[in-house]
Amino acid sequence: MSEPIAPATIAVLHLEDEPEDSRLISSTLVADGLPCEFVRVNDEPGFRAAIARGGFDIILADRSLPTFDGLSALGIARELCPDVPFICVSGFPGEELAIEALKNGAADYVLKQRLSRLGPAVRRALQEYRERATRRTADAEARTLEPQLRHSQKLEAVGQLAGGIAHDFNNLLTVINGYCERLLASVGEHAPMREDLDRIHNAGRRAATLTRQLLAFSRRQVLQPRVIELNTVVQGIDQMLRRVIGEQITMVTDLDPLLGATCADPAQIEQVIMNLAINARDAMPQGGILRIETSNIDVADAGAAPYGLKAGRYVSLLVGDTGHGMDEETLSHMFEPFFTTNELGKGTGLGLPTVYGIVMQSGGEVAVESTRGHGTTMRVFLPRVPPTLDHTVLPGQASTVARGTETLLLVEDEALVRELVREFLESAGYTVLDAPDAEAALLLAEANKHVIDLLVTDVILPRMNGADLSARVAALIPGMKTVFVSGYPGDAVFRDGSFDPRGTFLTKPFTRQVLTQKVREILDETPRAGVSVMVIDDDADIRRLLGHILRTAGYLVVETGSPSGVEGSDAARIDVVLADVVANPRSRLVLQRMRLEHPEAHIVLMAGAFGDRLLRDATELGMHATLQKPLNEQSVLAAVNDALKG
Repeated sequence: MSEPIAPATIAVLHLEDEPEDSRLISSTLVADGLPCEFVRVNDEPGFRAAIARGGFDIILADRSLPTFDGLSALGIARELCPDVPFICVSGFPGEELAIEALKNGAADYVLKQRLSRLGPAVRRALQEYRERATRRTADAEARTLEPQLRHSQKLEAVGQLAGGIAHDFNNLLTVINGYCERLLASVGEHAPMREDLDRIHNAGRRAATLTRQLLAFSRRQVLQPRVIELNTVVQGIDQMLRRVIGEQITMVTDLDPLLGATCADPAQIEQVIMNLAINARDAMPQGGILRIETSNIDVADAGAAPYGLKAGRYVSLLVGDTGHGMDEETLSHMFEPFFTTNELGKGTGLGLPTVYGIVMQSGGEVAVESTRGHGTTMRVFLPRVPPTLDHTVLPGQASTVARGTETLLLVEDEALVRELVREFLESAGYTVLDAPDAEAALLLAEANKHVIDLLVTDVILPRMNGADLSARVAALIPGMKTVFVSGYPGDAVFRDGSFDPRGTFLTKPFTRQVLTQKVREILDETPRAGVSVMVIDDDADIRRLLGHILRTAGYLVVETGSPSGVEGSDAARIDVVLADVVANPRSRLVLQRMRLEHPEAHIVLMAGAFGDRLLRDATELGMHATLQKPLNEQSVLAAVNDALKG
């Protein structure tokens, strides 16, 4: 910020009726190292006119003039230019006169007989002016930032509350969903309680989706950051976005070809783009234009930075719409969980809070511009990093075919797609049984239950979706795994949150390499003979569920309620430790003790919510994997398998 209060040449307004006195005072200041430009006036009209013109750094005034006086001039100056320092320079000595001038706001009272005091008095007055100006600027900035700080603190408090609720709720969901899955596997398709169990299971899955969104908002989810290019991510989901927003909305992209790289979790950035696009779609019920733009942003001076950014280099993602826009009240609440302007029953109010949480956890910022009736522009800023050769392998970029000899059950209602996928798999060495619908697939599964190793199915099928088919096949062939395939996650089965394919989902179109690598990845998630797993969780129901999952998969299981619950020879034989841990100041001590007691074991941490400190401690102490609650059979077995690979 410039400082007009300390110019190279001081502009002085001098109220003085004696020209010789004015020249003497001017030369005194110059001799004292204070170059000045004087404007002399000798009456009230001249003084008022000079004040109106402005541009003065200090006012010097004689105490007594023929038609005017210094105290009256002081009153006028305090009214019209209160910040400009005012010094009385008078030939009339007297303590009472000086006190009266100072009480009325003068910076000092200097006698003409002692002009040696004038230079220091001017310097002090200008310094005090400078300090006052600095304080005013700081106060103004504080008043501007205070609402932002309060809003940030409110979001932080809500985030901590949401993260805590999600942590506790995930423990409950692990028990509810886990035992519900066990019951579903043990009852027949036409059992009286089957429909009730399906409803419970679907509700549990929707609840799990909500807790994941809460964790995203509270910045306590586990991210897998990699060096990525935003342009590649946007292009990778372009068709998906167009399907989701519908034909009434025109999507326009403007991607900077020179865009830099950033370090973030590619799946989470896809979620950010998808949520922003859906929010824009909902703001344009009659149609409109959705803009997606990327660019590089360099901020050299944080004080002059747009949107409150710190100094640094950023990549920017802009998502704008021509919808109905938002008023100030809506803007103040838009990132709060469960706040929504949609009608009752539409949306959860977690879309934008999820965006906020992901971006902030990734070290970025979110900025919003919106006016009622004039659309909304959302900007995401992520730190720019040097490009590396270690870019994320996005769907469609895998380069090698993963081969195998297992038998696969393929279900796809589009004949051309089914033939192509079968050709992909058979050329990689697999034996393929294919079916055009769920009914035919169930007949094949019944007849070949002892040889089928994996189900590959489209999500949307006639009369029965892929998720239900997977459950039916798993009832016929316990432990059967599934790779789900779909054209885009706008399919109806995704919308209510009841279906969560996690890492077993492939988006069409895909290459032979991507398909075979996904199939190989899922097939390889099998236990190794004789592998022992210690389950540590103070919740007996969760221990029992995890023990059942692991024993069914062929692992040897030891259960305990605390890290020191099993000692001696049994503990020495542990291959994997699956341990629940709560993010608190004692968590590092717990992790250290666990590592000391099981130095050779692969350790997998479970938690309802992971904080940055817990993740940092886990990495430093050599933990092999993390497992986010709520748990299910697939996530548990995948985490144990990943730990063994590590």
